[in-house]
Amino acid sequence: MTVLQEPVQAAIWQALNHYKGNKSYLVECFISRKAMMILLLSLVIELAFPFHCWYMYIARQIGLPKDQNVTKRALV
Repeated sequence: MTVLQEPVQAAIWQALNHYKGNKSYLVECFISRKAMMILLLSLVIELAFPFHCWYMYIARQIGLPKDQNVTKRALV
């Protein structure tokens, strides 16, 4: 029984020590920071361009009338 427990414990400790302070943790932090920047940038873009601008753009692309009320009803 102890023969099996020692390698398992060693593997667990090795994995924990590697995750705690080495490169894999830093890579995860970098990826999460990059994801947060992308989300923040998309929020800024949405606030800069109101939704009705996107509705009008989509309406022009698919050939709907330019009347805003018709466009909103067609897309909702």
